Amino acid sequence: MQVISPEILPPAAIITPHHLEFKTLFNLEPTLENTQIVAQKFNLTILLKGEKDYVLNKMETVQIDGGNVGMTKGEQVMCWQDW
Repeated sequence: MQVISPEILPPAAIITPHHLEFKTLFNLEPTLENTQIVAQKFNLTILLKGEKDYVLNKMETVQIDGGNVGMTKGEQVMCWQDW
């Protein structure tokens, strides 16, 4: 897995890490509280994938039930930006 510095993520980017990718990218445990802090600090929208998925930005957090832990395996964090 290639890891970038979170400081180079463009403002308002959307990232979709699973728990290990989040921990690797931000050097933090992927707790809901840490994810909220990161979303605010870097002005990101984060889809944190797991048994329950969470979508967070600096203003709100939404829990998505019915996740599939098998869908959380990946080798890269996808990143989108509204150009």
